[in-house]
This record gives sequence, structure tokens and C-alpha cells, in this order.
Amino acid sequence: YTEAVIHEIQRFANLVPMGVSRSTPSDVNFRGYVIPKGTEIIPLLTSALNDELHWKTPDQFNPSHFLDANGNFIRREAFIPFSIGKRGRRACLGEGLAKMELFLFFSGLLRRF
Repeated sequence: YTEAVIHEIQRFANLVPMGVSRSTPSDVNFRGYVIPKGTEIIPLLTSALNDELHWKTPDQFNPSHFLDANGNFIRREAFIPFSIGKRGRRACLGEGLAKMELFLFFSGLLRRF
């Protein structure tokens, strides 16, 4: 449950609403629109973290967004507070450290109270 609460805090607080800008390496056709080569794209992470298609109650703090029917923690594809990518050039380099620090801080805080 602690992991679900931490993930929901990150989703709900959304401290970094936009990702790092990227430029398109070639012309891109996206949903009928042509994005020319070299266009700067800035991902709006807020749109994924508050999308009603992925979250039952996007405007409410609800740790059950990250729990299955049995109360087990589940990873959600739409949860991208560190941008998109796995150990690639688009992933946040500090993601692992940030997750560890959040868990230690939050669990230590709960332990005191």
C-alpha cells in the first residue's frame, strides 16, 4: 500500500508538468497531422497523469489507482512522472534515486506517527 500511496502522490502532485523538449528526427505523421523534421516537441506529462481514460478519479487523491482487486500494487502505463523511456536517453537519469528517496522518506515519516 505504501508504494501505491507514493505513486499516487507523484501522480496527483505532478511537480514537473512538462518533459524535456525533443526535436523530431524526420517528418512525423501523428493522428493525421504532419510534424516537420526538426520541430521541437515538449511532452505535457500532466495530460497523461490526469487522463480520464486511464484514471477512475483523476481529480482526486486515490491510491487505489495503483492497486488491483486483491490490494496488490500494479504498475500503470499512463504513470509517467519521470517522462517516457526505460534506461534510454529519454528516461530521467535520477528516477531510481528519486524513487528510493521517496520511499525512505515516506516510510520513515509514517513510522514516526
